[in-house]
Amino acid sequence: GCWLCDDNLLCFFRLVSILKPGESKKAAVVKKREWGDKTPMFWEAMVAVQQHPSMKKFALSGFLRDDGTATCKTHDWKYDVMSLYKAVLLNNRELKRLGVEYLPGLQKYEDMYLNSAIQRQGGQMLKCQSYCYRANNVPGDKGSKARKRKLREEPDALVPGLMDTPHFQALGSQERLAVKQLSDWARHQENHRKLKRERLEAAKGIQQAKAARREQEAVAAKEDSGSESDSSSSSSSKSQGSNGTRVHQEAGADSAAT
Repeated sequence: GCWLCDDNLLCFFRLVSILKPGESKKAAVVKKREWGDKTPMFWEAMVAVQQHPSMKKFALSGFLRDDGTATCKTHDWKYDVMSLYKAVLLNNRELKRLGVEYLPGLQKYEDMYLNSAIQRQGGQMLKCQSYCYRANNVPGDKGSKARKRKLREEPDALVPGLMDTPHFQALGSQERLAVKQLSDWARHQENHRKLKRERLEAAKGIQQAKAARREQEAVAAKEDSGSESDSSSSSSSKSQGSNGTRVHQEAGADSAAT
């Protein structure tokens, strides 16, 4: 077998249980992240996967990606899940037995295609959740722009940027159907991300509007408080002036009487 890793991996963490013996796993956070000490963490994580007692039967193995919820995972291992990306161990002997390989011509979602093909052929997959990784995703990076430049002609039936027309037409019927299903899945995912982004932007706009309204109300309250203070000061001054005049008048009256 061999490891296949993307070049945008940032780091690995060890995930260690924080639960006490006999404590329920119903808590929201059940693990903590640990950074490597003397041993490179990526090496430690890969060795942990390779030492799984049933490693030989898994066509593909990988890790949990840390999206902020890694410490909430209760299980150290998950089986036959599709979400294996960026850092995967290929069992070449098992993949050959299944007749599964990466599809030439795919410009994105190639991992999902491979995972789906393994599942269709009855293969097994392993996901390690006692280690997790972080990766840097920068939209519109040089790699994605280079891919877009290569696709001069694309099938209308596929999501943009997936595969060019010559490669798609050269596929067999089964592979073409699989690519079409992958395209439908990708379109659903992209629409979901777009809707989520729009909701976040709308929520952000509402929060900004509320903040602006609170700021305006605070300014208005400050101005009202200042006006009341000025009015009170003016009334006080007038009262003091009136009292002073009355005192002078009474003093003059007393002097005249004397």
